[in-house]
Amino acid sequence: MNPRELKNRTRRFAMDVTRCVESQQVTPFTMNVRHQLIRSSSSVGANYHEACRARSRKEFISKLEIVIQELDETDYWLRMMMDYGGKNRDVLQDLLKETDELTAIMTASSRTAKLSRKPHR
Repeated sequence: MNPRELKNRTRRFAMDVTRCVESQQVTPFTMNVRHQLIRSSSSVGANYHEACRARSRKEFISKLEIVIQELDETDYWLRMMMDYGGKNRDVLQDLLKETDELTAIMTASSRTAKLSRKPHR
């Protein structure tokens, strides 16, 4: 997957999360989770965009690590919503799957970038 496709995918992910949480019943709990999910899922794409414009390999890796952290946080809040009994459980499951897939992609990219900066022997 090239960077443009991944930028689109991370943006679509944030929009899908937002639509899902906006459809949830409004309670104090869901309002808090909604805020956390919108923030963390949109941060995934924003930080990936920044990674693509990194001025160095070190900066690229640093931004990817932030993306992975935000994906981990998004996973946590999606699971909280599932445990709470949120609506659209199928959509929540799909979002959890996408979170896992994006995490795998970003982790592999980070690992590759880290390995490629080491001198060859």
